[in-house]
Order: sequence, then structure tokens, then C-alpha cells
Amino acid sequence: MLAGEGQVYEGMSTPSLIKQAASHFNVVNESPSTVYDLQLNTLTPPFNNAKARQAIYAATNIQPILSHIFANAYPIAQGFTGPGGICNEPTVPGYQGYDPTLAKTLVQQSGLGSVTIKLGTIQNPVAEETTEALQTEWAAVGIKSTIADYPLATLIAQFVSGKWQSMVQTAGAWDPAAGVGVGFRFESASPFSGVHNTTLNNLLNQAQAVTGMSQRCALYNQAAAYIAKNYYGPFYFAYAPANVPVKNVVGPGITEPLPTVVVQPAILWEDVAYTS
Repeated sequence: MLAGEGQVYEGMSTPSLIKQAASHFNVVNESPSTVYDLQLNTLTPPFNNAKARQAIYAATNIQPILSHIFANAYPIAQGFTGPGGICNEPTVPGYQGYDPTLAKTLVQQSGLGSVTIKLGTIQNPVAEETTEALQTEWAAVGIKSTIADYPLATLIAQFVSGKWQSMVQTAGAWDPAAGVGVGFRFESASPFSGVHNTTLNNLLNQAQAVTGMSQRCALYNQAAAYIAKNYYGPFYFAYAPANVPVKNVVGPGITEPLPTVVVQPAILWEDVAYTS
């Protein structure tokens, strides 16, 4: 782009590069609708034990991770919605927050301290840094873990095998029912879910079916509270990478932010123009 050989970088996710880019180009930060979360496989040990799952919630302090890795660029979330989407609920009733003293107790009670957790994510620099930070925080309360990062095809194979334990992923969309939304990560029928619970399925299906927004959001809020109550997987922060164009490229998603349908901020390329 500096050499004039490119005009747009779509989906820049590394905060240090975004900061450098801002001194040369326009940086379009979309309002995020997708949430970083930790998926737990509740169908196999050790996370078929609710106390082990609660220990993971209590062991994780997301604020220093958000500060040191993501430059405090994104809002903390306790559910699967973000400020760029519908039905955003930043604070979920009953959500287990960071509590290292409780985490140590739960580690002992659940037997989590006697096993080594496998923590995975997709091959992506900031996602890999996040798993390293989580590994350090968990170690402080007696949780041992190994970390792995996978290319997309291998990551999919891990989920389909059903043998994974924990994965740093993203959940949610502008409309939680759409795309890589909440059902993608938490409904029984999805091969990418570690949760099989008919009550949660029913809440999500009802929310997707109703057309009245207040009723729909109420059902999504119930689903978020149900996930929190059962410690099915902690949420971290609402996230969207940036689009970076040179200063004379204009258009929706370039000079005007658009809702983030899934993780990637949208660009309506057919309406993008290069002006001299």
C-alpha cells in the first residue's frame, strides 16, 4: 500500500499494525457484533463437570489481555452480542467473573488440577497470543494446559472429531440467528458446538423465530443468562478487525462504517470508487 501497489487492506486484526496504518491511511473501525469466547466441550471430561467449567470462568481476567494484546480497542462482553448488533446486553445476570480465590477452590473440588487441558485456536497471531495469556492466568490458580494453533481445515477436523477440550473462537453476529451466530457455537445440531442442551436449543430457536424485537431480545437475554448459569463458555469482548484504505478510496465499508454481519467488517465492493 505504501508503494502504491494496493489500495485496501481488508480485516486488519493486529493492533500494532492498525496503529502504524493510521499514520498513512484511513482506518475504518466497525462497531463489533462478534464476541471472542472460550468454547468448552461439555460432553467429555473435564468440562462435563460444572465446577471445572466455573473454575475456568473464575480463573480468567480478561482486562489485562484486552489491554496488552488488543490495546483496549474493544468492549468487554459477557454474552454473545456486541454493540454493533441487535439485542446487545453487555452485562449478563449471574455471570461468573474473575475470582482467583474461588478458582483455586473449584480446581481442587473438581479435580481440574490433576489433568492437563488442551487449549486451541485458529492460526492467527492475536488469537495465539490470547491463548498464551490464558495459559499463564490459568497456571496461577493451578490449571495446567498445553496450547495449539490450527489452520482452518485442521481446526474444523478437531471440532468434528469431538475430542477437543477448549477453543478460543468467536461467537455471534449482527443478528445472533445469522451466519456464525450463537447457534453455531452453542446449539446441539452444530458440529462446532460443545453444548448439547435442549433447554438452550429451545430458547435460541424461539428467539430466532419471533419477529417482535423486544420479545426476541428478551429470549436472547434468557439464553445468555442460561449459558452463564451453566458455565457453558466464558465470553471476553466484542471484536471486529479494521478495514484500511488509502485516502482516495471511498465507499460503504471504506469511508462509511457498516454493520459487521459476522466477524469481518463488510465492504460493498460494487459501490467502492477510487477518486483522483
